[in-house]
Amino acid sequence: MINLRTKLSMRALALSALGAFAFSLYGQPVTGNPTAHTYSRTFNVSEAEAKYRSMKSISAAGLEARIQASEPDTFGGLYVEHEPEFKVQS
Repeated sequence: MINLRTKLSMRALALSALGAFAFSLYGQPVTGNPTAHTYSRTFNVSEAEAKYRSMKSISAAGLEARIQASEPDTFGGLYVEHEPEFKVQS
């Protein structure tokens, strides 16, 4: 049977884990899109710019599939460059 001390230790551990999960590396709660938040911190851009870049990357995947289907012998693929400038390259 689990004694009271073990139960309290487990609760403390659970609360600590929740606290760590709720806050970002900068000690502020992530309230919006966690991917955009992380991207914005990694590439030093706003979260709005991070969301824009994410949408462009998703669009590029569709474009790549269409070009690959229509030009399989000559199309080598696309890639997304994040630095020094954000752009989609072929």
